[in-house]
Amino acid sequence: MYNFSEKRVKKNLSALFHDKADIHLSHPFGDISGPSEFYNKSLKFLFESMPDLERRDYIVIAGKTEKDLEWVGCAGFYTGTFFKPFLDIPPTGHIAHMRFHEFYRFEGDKVVEVQALWDIPELMMQSGSCLWLQHLEENGVFLALQQWMGFQICLMILLKATFQWSIF
Repeated sequence: MYNFSEKRVKKNLSALFHDKADIHLSHPFGDISGPSEFYNKSLKFLFESMPDLERRDYIVIAGKTEKDLEWVGCAGFYTGTFFKPFLDIPPTGHIAHMRFHEFYRFEGDKVVEVQALWDIPELMMQSGSCLWLQHLEENGVFLALQQWMGFQICLMILLKATFQWSIF
């Protein structure tokens, strides 16, 4: 998700999600239903606090369970310039990130269930508003590659190995 815009995100959510998809988000969002509520009760507030919001996935896996259910799992982070409060977390005015782990169950070509965990305490640590967690981890993030960059790097490695090019 680059160049986040409310209109585009709402359109994509409506196209991808079943109207009554069960969406289970971490506290304080809880359980919601459907793509409109997903946007209006969670993503909207994140976008308002980080107007240049981006979503970067660094792990995406998919497969069927033993019950023949199709799931897609994603890990990554939301990032942007933290300009306005998010869930009463004071903004920093600097780039901030919030890790996520989100799992989507598909039926056909529609998402019918979501299980998601957003690392809100990490955002609190970056703002200095969660001092009891500051000692647990050094603040930092490994940036995920932008679209196609990973493919380009793999292609360069493959070309080097195949043709033994010395320009790399």
